[in-house]
Amino acid sequence: MTPFRIPVFAVRNGQVSVRYARAGFVAGHHELGIPFSDKEVEAIDLFDEIAREPGNHITFPLEAGDLNVINNYVVMHARKAFEDYDEPARKRRLLRIWLDEQSLRSGWDRDWAAHFGGCDGYGSAGVTCRSDLAGRTSPDWSPVALVPKENPYYVGLPYNDLDDLAGRAASPWAHDPGYAQHLADPAFSLLKNRWVQVTGSTGSCYAQVEDTGPGPSDAGYVLGAARPGHTPAINLSPAVARCIGVTDAATGIRVDWAFVDRPPTGPWTAVLTTRQSDPDGRRR
Repeated sequence: MTPFRIPVFAVRNGQVSVRYARAGFVAGHHELGIPFSDKEVEAIDLFDEIAREPGNHITFPLEAGDLNVINNYVVMHARKAFEDYDEPARKRRLLRIWLDEQSLRSGWDRDWAAHFGGCDGYGSAGVTCRSDLAGRTSPDWSPVALVPKENPYYVGLPYNDLDDLAGRAASPWAHDPGYAQHLADPAFSLLKNRWVQVTGSTGSCYAQVEDTGPGPSDAGYVLGAARPGHTPAINLSPAVARCIGVTDAATGIRVDWAFVDRPPTGPWTAVLTTRQSDPDGRRR
C-alpha cells in the first residue's frame, strides 16, 4: 500500500498499461481513512460491469499441471470460487510467483538486453536468463558468460521521472548544468546513469541507476525522505548483489543506498553506461 495515487490506465509510447485491483483499492482507502467519493464508486462499479460482459473476457478451467503466465501490466485476471478437499490426493495445490526481470520490461531502454550484451547471467535474455551469482568471483564480480557492453554495476529504483516531468524537479541535481536544460524534455531522464552508493553486509559498493523498478513509482521514497511504499524497494544487479554480500539463498536482507555525485575508482568504473533513455527504441 502506498499513499501516492497510481492511475488505473497509463499510456506510454502508444502502449496502454492497466493496474486494477478493486480489493486493493478498498483496503488502501480503508487503511488511510479516505472514503471513496460517489463518482469513484460509480466509476469502479462501471469498470467491473464492463469487464464482466461476455465479449470482454474469457473463462477457462485451470487443470492439474497447467502453467498460466500473465503480464500484470496489460492483462487483468481473476478466479472463481473453488471447492477444496481434506484428502491429500484431492487437495488443491497452486503455486503463484512474480517475475521481475529487467529485460522483460524496462522503463528507460526498450532494448536494454541488446545494449548490455545479453543475459546478465546464464542463458538468453528474458525469462530463460538464470542466475550466475554462485559462479561470480571477486574482485570484480563480473558476469560469467559474457563481457558486458555497459556497466554491470546497476540498480533499479521505483520511480520513472519520464512520467513525472513536474515532480522530478525535486531531484537534488535537477538544476545543475547538464540537467537543467532537460527538465521539460520527455525523452531525457534525470535519473538514468546517476550514481548510488549501496551498502550491505560486506560494506559499500557503487552502481548506476538503470531501471525504474521494482513496483509502482514512489517519488517520495526515491527523491525524498519517505519510507518505501512497498518492498523490495531496490533491484540489485548480480554484480552489485555479490559485491555487498548477497547470495542466491539470501532472504530478509537489509540494503541501504544513497545518491552520490561520483564514486571512488573500483570495478564499478571499469565499464560505464552513458546511453540516455530510449523507451521506444528510436535513439541511435
